[in-house]
Amino acid sequence: MGRSHKIQGVKVERIHHLLSDLARAYLLVCEFSEEVMNIR
Repeated sequence: MGRSHKIQGVKVERIHHLLSDLARAYLLVCEFSEEVMNIR
């Protein structure tokens, strides 16, 4: 059993489907970093 998250993106207007808390934390770091232009 794991934890999954669905987060609406800020930089890229799409829903991100994440399968762990670590992936969620990294997405949030990337979303609010000024150096990141695109997230896939």
